[in-house]
Amino acid sequence: MQGAPKTELESAAPPNSSAAAKRFAHLQRVAWFRRWLAPLLLLAGSALVVAMDFARRSARLADLDRPHEGLYLASLVESILVWSVLLHAASRRQGRQRQVIAVLFVFLFKHEQPAPGVAAAVAAEPAVSAA
Repeated sequence: MQGAPKTELESAAPPNSSAAAKRFAHLQRVAWFRRWLAPLLLLAGSALVVAMDFARRSARLADLDRPHEGLYLASLVESILVWSVLLHAASRRQGRQRQVIAVLFVFLFKHEQPAPGVAAAVAAEPAVSAA
C-alpha cells in the first residue's frame, strides 16, 4: 500500500530512532539532575545571606552564649523558610502573583545585604562583651 496516507502516529515518528533515543536519554538525565538540584537552588539565597552574615560578624557569633545561639539558629531556619518560599512562589510558571513576588524577592534580597560602607563599619566595630 504505497499510496495509502500515513497515520498521525507514523508521521510523528522521527526518521532516525537512534537519535531520538539519545535525545530522550539526555532529557531523562537533565530531569534527574533538576529533580535533585531544585531543593538546593531554593536554599541558595539563604546560604548566601548566611555566608555574608558569617563573613561580617564571625567574631560576634563565636562569642554568643547558649540562649543566643539558639535564637540565632532559629533566625537561620526562619530565613531559610522565608527565602525558599519567596523563591518558589516567584518561579511559578503561571499567574500574575509570581511577577509581584519576583519583584518582592529581588527587592528584599537586595536590601537584606548592607551597603559596602555599612558592612565595613560593622566588621570594624569591636564586639561588646558582658563584664
